[in-house]
Amino acid sequence: MLGRQAAGSGRSTSVVKYERESFFETHTHSADKEFLVLDGFFSDEMGDFGHDMYVWNSIGSSHQSHSKDGCTILLKLSQKVADDTEFVWIDTHNTAWHQGLVDGLSVMPIHSFGTEHIASFK
Repeated sequence: MLGRQAAGSGRSTSVVKYERESFFETHTHSADKEFLVLDGFFSDEMGDFGHDMYVWNSIGSSHQSHSKDGCTILLKLSQKVADDTEFVWIDTHNTAWHQGLVDGLSVMPIHSFGTEHIASFK
């Protein structure tokens, strides 16, 4: 656990390691879930997500997550607007970078909804 807003609830950020052949039974999310695959492959009914892929599942989404060979993800819960129900996945290796507001800053837009904007910076 890297950070939690309140014990057992609220916004949280953690690093999660799936061991080889590990899985979670089908479950429904009571909060939104976004993650970045740090290594290996994370899989569910939506596909196989490899290194540097960003995925966001909305509140109320259901899936059975697993990893054949193991993986590590940076996981954030309860970060977004409740009305945002779009499934998002971005392959950061194949998504364009844009010039940022200052010289030397590059921005990769990932997702926007209302006043919420998610991007990667380098």
